[in-house]
Amino acid sequence: MSVTTTDDDPTPTLSIDSPSVTEGDSGSTTLTFTATLSAASGRQVTVDWAEGTGGTATSGTDYTAITGGTLTFPVGTTSQTFNVSVTGDALDEANETVVVTLSSPTNATIATASGTGRITPLPPGRSIR
Repeated sequence: MSVTTTDDDPTPTLSIDSPSVTEGDSGSTTLTFTATLSAASGRQVTVDWAEGTGGTATSGTDYTAITGGTLTFPVGTTSQTFNVSVTGDALDEANETVVVTLSSPTNATIATASGTGRITPLPPGRSIR
């Protein structure tokens, strides 16, 4: 007698957040994005991430160019992070944004594909210590 097991567990969904960071007037600051699974999975989940379109910040000037990558969620893990390095300056400017997108998931589906990171400049005359 043979027994066949069918994997009928629901597939978790992936979402990306929209974090914010204060830029600083020099050096760099880290903008951390978090990708989250709706539930722990019994299988390893992967998802690609890359720079999206529509952000107002300038790659190479306001933040280090994003090369993207793959996030791996080991069995039972529900969140993973990746960082974007924001470049500080003393310019009097408006808030800026950088967009990242998730794509090509394995063992999951995408619920929220884009995250918009907000870069807030310091008010004129202020500095981070």
